Amino acid sequence: MSVHIRNASGIWAHRTGRSEYIYLHFPYLPITRLARQHQLDASAPICLYQPEKGVDRLVYLSEAAHQQGLSVGLSVPDARARLPDALFYPADHVADARILVRLARWAWRYSPRTGIDKTALGIWIDMTGASHLVGGCMAGLQQMMTILSQAGLRVMAAASPCYAASWALAHYHPDAVRGVGCFGLASQRARIVDILPVTALRLEADCIDGLVRSGLRTIGALRAIRPADLAMRFGDSLTLRLEQLNDDRSEQLVALRADQPMLVTRHWPEPISGEAPVARMVDWLIDEMASLLMTQEQQARQFELGWQYADGNTAHMQFRLSRASNDRLIMHRLCADAASRIDAKFGIDYSWMRASGLVDYRPVTALLGTDRTGLAEIELDHMIDVLAARLGPEKVRRAIPRNSWHIEQSEKRVAVTDAEDRHHDWQIDMPAALSAPRPVRLLNIAEPITTISVLPDHPPQKLIWRKKHWKVTQASGPERIGPAWWQAGLKDTRSRDYYRLQLSQGPRIWVFREGLAERGDKIGWYMQGFFC
Repeated sequence: MSVHIRNASGIWAHRTGRSEYIYLHFPYLPITRLARQHQLDASAPICLYQPEKGVDRLVYLSEAAHQQGLSVGLSVPDARARLPDALFYPADHVADARILVRLARWAWRYSPRTGIDKTALGIWIDMTGASHLVGGCMAGLQQMMTILSQAGLRVMAAASPCYAASWALAHYHPDAVRGVGCFGLASQRARIVDILPVTALRLEADCIDGLVRSGLRTIGALRAIRPADLAMRFGDSLTLRLEQLNDDRSEQLVALRADQPMLVTRHWPEPISGEAPVARMVDWLIDEMASLLMTQEQQARQFELGWQYADGNTAHMQFRLSRASNDRLIMHRLCADAASRIDAKFGIDYSWMRASGLVDYRPVTALLGTDRTGLAEIELDHMIDVLAARLGPEKVRRAIPRNSWHIEQSEKRVAVTDAEDRHHDWQIDMPAALSAPRPVRLLNIAEPITTISVLPDHPPQKLIWRKKHWKVTQASGPERIGPAWWQAGLKDTRSRDYYRLQLSQGPRIWVFREGLAERGDKIGWYMQGFFC
């Protein structure tokens, strides 16, 4: 049997009846996520770092940073010295893993068994028994790469009968950028992976260093040595990885599990009608669901209350929480008016309640006096949930911060039920001594004003706003707010000097001067907000 390889110019065919694994590697996923989050140019030299033994070291680099001489493991001060124009941000492994989970769930359209490899920035798809639905394993791989590339993701992919070989090919084969795979006998597959470096075996760094110092730099160089000798010199982990690469030893892969909602149902012996019986039906469903969630040590964010009429038609209503909970009192408060909103018509003979958005239950110790802040946050969320249930989820909105130095663009308002995690949406409290006063009301768009000042960089003594003259009695400032240093050359990024002004007629206002006279900028004054 011949070796079958498929890339941009090859033809693919393989023997059926074998396992088929696809591995998708996203080498620049953290950089892409950060660039989109902060609206950066992905082609710029961007570096992500994390603290290691008291020193910030680079863990992810953009392609431009690689090309300009930076490397993973370099300390941030050394990297700044080598490339002053580079942008440095802390790594967020949790956010990267969250995106990998979304990608693995997207891959369910090709196979029901997928998983993530967060340490190596990849996802795997078990195509065994499902590849014929997309015209073959490599046809599916090419389709995945096309869709992901159109989404702006850089992907390297490979397919083979075992996970270890797919992982190694996707990370280190030169044709992985176009999609590469091999099927056939173990000896035939070995000729393809023999050219790969020993780092493709996923060994510890000490073992890799030992192999390289011994002159064993490729997998092919290990073939001529007996497994017993390799195990004696470098440990059993090396022989285990070689066996996995040859498909002689299977790996225990943990597949991504779909979230299964919890369901409570009941058939009623007699059709229910009338507001009081319907209210008892809703109370019973809530009590059963709360008990089930507590027994399973789960909390839910979204609930569906549904019912079936005697004529077979069905209806339902949704309730969504801003914080996952299994508290029966909160659920009763959310559904307090549900019975009055249900029209039983000729009677209800079947009803259910479904809970989704499940998370593990973490007991709150606030009642013991150890977490009063957490208890207060929960009570606030419960009040917000009740308001959303009464007024409608779109009518209760939350102000969340945005990554913008423009004051008027530094927050946005979204429906309270759209915020996935309140700890990521709310600003961190800052001590009053460290933050300048902020107005209680901001104008949607800063309005231009005309001012009279002693000097260009002094606060105004008089101003004209909305065709009315105002005299300034007191002024404090300036507080300079401007873009980051790497944004200085972009459009509309002139620095602002903010002043707090007390007007003779009473109001205290917040104004700013845009542009710096010493730089030759065009100066403009604007009204931003009111303190009182």
